[in-house]
Amino acid sequence: MLQRVFLALMVLCWPGLALADDNVACVQAFLADTAFDPGPVDGQWGRRTATAVEEFFAQAGRSVEGGLDQSNVAEICSVFTADTGGELKAMGIYRRYAITIDEDLLADIDPTFFDFASYEIASDANYSCRFTFFRIEPALNNETISRAQGSVNIVGGTLNFGTHFWSTGGLDGPEFLQEQSNLKLTASGMVVGRTPYFWRGIQQGEVALEPSDAVLSDEYQPNETAGFPLGRSLFDVPNEPFRGALELSGCREVDANAAPAPQRVATEGRPLPLVVGVSEIVGGNRDNALNIDGKAGDIDLNFILIGHFDSSGRTNWLTFLFRDNLSRDEAEAVAQCRSARTQTWNDGSIHAELAFFRRPVGGWGANDPTCLQEALPPGIAEEFTYLLNSFQDIAIALDADGFGGEEHEGLTAFLKQVAAGDLSVGNS
Repeated sequence: MLQRVFLALMVLCWPGLALADDNVACVQAFLADTAFDPGPVDGQWGRRTATAVEEFFAQAGRSVEGGLDQSNVAEICSVFTADTGGELKAMGIYRRYAITIDEDLLADIDPTFFDFASYEIASDANYSCRFTFFRIEPALNNETISRAQGSVNIVGGTLNFGTHFWSTGGLDGPEFLQEQSNLKLTASGMVVGRTPYFWRGIQQGEVALEPSDAVLSDEYQPNETAGFPLGRSLFDVPNEPFRGALELSGCREVDANAAPAPQRVATEGRPLPLVVGVSEIVGGNRDNALNIDGKAGDIDLNFILIGHFDSSGRTNWLTFLFRDNLSRDEAEAVAQCRSARTQTWNDGSIHAELAFFRRPVGGWGANDPTCLQEALPPGIAEEFTYLLNSFQDIAIALDADGFGGEEHEGLTAFLKQVAAGDLSVGNS
């Protein structure tokens, strides 16, 4: 008698000894063949099984008389058993995600972004010009000091910088204007947009400075004698008492079909930056930037996949930007890891960014992931680990939903390669 009581108490007090339920095992076995993981097929109803049941029926748009909890498991099993043709199971082979466009994020993730919607762009303007960037000194009776000069091609209203040099002696080089400027010519002749701007001359032994982020948008001095498009577009220099100016001179009109091609210009030859918000798990790029915002089980996902993907499916660069804010101490720890850096957004928040490297064969890997897993706070570290191990699952789901399409064919080709296992990202 004492032995029977003891065994009964073990069953009651030790959950692992609970008796298996055939109906629960039936439900688990069905879901194990879908994208909704119920955990082990052990006949025991737990949190993972309950979540998988709820999410499967929500995606399938079906209901079960009596509900979806454990008390109705026999009826749920009968619904699954009756699916002899596999139509119901097919609804759960892939997870489906609701996609929305969120352009408000562009100013935070793309340093070249500028909203041209309120300007009349001279889209039929095609010129070959000279340009000069000036620094204007109010304390010296608005004396102008040349900072950069060279050639610029205006193609369809967009400024594409050619050969030029800066006279500041610091970090300056042609790649700044050629790769990071985003400037267009308006119908009035004013140049608007964003551009890097070096204003200070660096002497030997002095610390070189990064360029200022100059915004041209509201002041123009036309050259009335020479006519369109010659003149000066003026702009403020952030946190400085002087102003800057971009002057166009020596312009000659060229045939649109014969206009010189852009030279590595950030806003030409690629789709406009796009941020895609998805309700659960997601993916993206700064030449396409997919915002991943949702949950994977108990893990919150809140990162942006940024990359440049051409139409042949070649991925030219790939980074992951985590949208969760870091403390100063966390940011310093992240900065010690190879291939990782921090990015400060306009609102002052700090974010971890991980640059992937191209493997010799078959994909993209992360340098020293253990360092970043230890440096990141727990929630973001779990997110990073999920990204390393499960990105193929995300690509499979997005590819199955036909995400990207013809409008973003480079991104579509990338996702198809990852989904098929032809290209790996992280450990997946």
